[in-house]
Amino acid sequence: MLVAAVEEVYVDPLLKRWAVELVRATRELEQVDVGASVRASLSLERAVRAWALIAGRNYVVPADIERLFEPVVGHRLVLGVDFAVDAESLDREQLGRVIWDACLARAPRPQPDWDEERFGQG
Repeated sequence: MLVAAVEEVYVDPLLKRWAVELVRATRELEQVDVGASVRASLSLERAVRAWALIAGRNYVVPADIERLFEPVVGHRLVLGVDFAVDAESLDREQLGRVIWDACLARAPRPQPDWDEERFGQG
């Protein structure tokens, strides 16, 4: 029943596309030798749907993707040796932020023309 409820959470096509672009960006980063696969995109979408449901919403907002990108995608990456050596002094959170910022530079946050507060009412 919970799985069905998660599947019912709405993800705007703009946000679906953004999630895919962010994951694809991991495969284009010079810091990363092996980026995240298509399966990571699917996992990210499932995770943000569940996150929205836990938050009491029947729709996903951009902040859900921002919050879950690193925990869902980060462990799927193989960092380049040079980057790993340079980033040795960074903790996991800082390292995640560097990767997130690089992905965000390639796939900027969309600016939807809908109001997040009223999104689910219509």
